Amino acid sequence: SGTLSWPSGDGGSKTFFVPIHQDGTAEPSETVQLLLENPTGGAGIDAERGTAVLSILDDDGTPGGGGGGGGGSRGTFKLGDDVSIGIEDTGLALVAVERSQGSQGAVSVRLKSTDGSATAGLDYFPVDVVLNWGQGDSGTRIVEVALIPDQLVEGSETVNLQLSQATGGAGIDPIRGSGVLQILDDDSSTAACVPSPTTLCLQQNRFEVTIDWRTTVGDTGTGKSRPVTADSGLFWFFSENNLEMLVKVIDACDLPDFQSYWVFFAATTNTDFTLTVRDTGTGVVKEYTNPLGQSALPIQDVSTFRVCDR
Repeated sequence: SGTLSWPSGDGGSKTFFVPIHQDGTAEPSETVQLLLENPTGGAGIDAERGTAVLSILDDDGTPGGGGGGGGGSRGTFKLGDDVSIGIEDTGLALVAVERSQGSQGAVSVRLKSTDGSATAGLDYFPVDVVLNWGQGDSGTRIVEVALIPDQLVEGSETVNLQLSQATGGAGIDPIRGSGVLQILDDDSSTAACVPSPTTLCLQQNRFEVTIDWRTTVGDTGTGKSRPVTADSGLFWFFSENNLEMLVKVIDACDLPDFQSYWVFFAATTNTDFTLTVRDTGTGVVKEYTNPLGQSALPIQDVSTFRVCDR
């Protein structure tokens, strides 16, 4: 617990240390919840990255019973995705909870939601439910989260999800025992995409793609676009000869198992960025972010934009 401070004009990163106590006990990976709170000076807290999980990996051998996920043959619980997606106007989001690494005995786990940037009763109805599995059952449970549509243009909002109180000897995955439900706003503009030096228009101008970035020294800017094909394009931040990202939107509407548009991108940067994709056909907006100092991971989003024209 402590306070991190930035003077005026300082856009850099701050670090803090969490001392780890070593022991000689073989045990599963353990987790610490990290929370940013009480911002001052008019600053805010990021809706998605204001919380995080520190995983402490054990180095004392495999715990008794095997299966280092903490549940052995009794199984380990985890969320189906670390980020679940719901579109506001559909009125419903689905959250998957899995039992893996064993199915011995009857077990249960509690799933509870808490407010992130979304507010219970205004943006969604909270869930607090105990899920049960019988002997030999390793199936997935689906929990419905009811969403509350409105007409406000408010961007994506988040709901925190937490698994706890596992019973029957089962464990909880140290990484995916918690996660986020992202409620995508669909009240944004449906105006046509207009290509510009900072805007890519893909899939016959249906999808508008822009990107904003920030460096470790506090410099900020908007990525410059370079169209390549009707489905793909490039972005650069600092120099036209130093490309940072490839983005493409693929039409998978004719594939029976998907019937959606896919957003793929790969970046060669460790700057902080927010890539924004707007579906001009529905008004749905999705933001993809990368934390400052981390090499950006590739994204393969095949589930967000499920509204096809045919």
